Amino acid sequence: WDLKQKLKYEKELLGLYISGHPLAPIKDELEKQTNATTQNLEGRKDGDRVRIGGLIQNARKFVTKSQKLMMFAVLEDMYGSVELVLFPGKAFDTCSDFIRDDGCVIVEGPLRVEPNQIKVIVEAIRVFHMNTRTVNIELDMEDTSKIERIKGLILEHRGSNPVVFHFNGQKIQSGQSHWVSGDEVFIRKVNEVMGHGRVWQS
Repeated sequence: WDLKQKLKYEKELLGLYISGHPLAPIKDELEKQTNATTQNLEGRKDGDRVRIGGLIQNARKFVTKSQKLMMFAVLEDMYGSVELVLFPGKAFDTCSDFIRDDGCVIVEGPLRVEPNQIKVIVEAIRVFHMNTRTVNIELDMEDTSKIERIKGLILEHRGSNPVVFHFNGQKIQSGQSHWVSGDEVFIRKVNEVMGHGRVWQS
């Protein structure tokens, strides 16, 4: 099994993830494209507009008394979950096709703050897409101490950007578990180890 399948099985069987979280590899990029997480919804006011992303769970349609369709779902991020509501009309017509279990989406709309629950009234939705840049690192395969230090930096700065290693005229892309943040701190630290000009983004 790959990690995605393993995590799905854990969630279905145990109700929680054991081996990690399916959003972990894209956490940094997801938070760049949003302005809220389930962790910081507390304290916001009724009607506050948010843009929040995560995985869709428990999507279900409902027929109102007036025989119109609306929809409920749960959006789960790294920190918790929040209920989504799509009312009949434009919201349901334009957004419901994107509400599928295990889909990774970004939704927008006002909050409905109730005494014991916060909901997002969905007015817009889009499928999450990575907005990433590849981090290229030129390695000297004969200097094993530097390679070990680079490996340590990669594990320390995990994120959503793919890494391509260049050595001996070859290019090798790392697995997703070794993607990096690609921020200025990571680039600076790699330059300090490998020398200026041995790391670049594309």
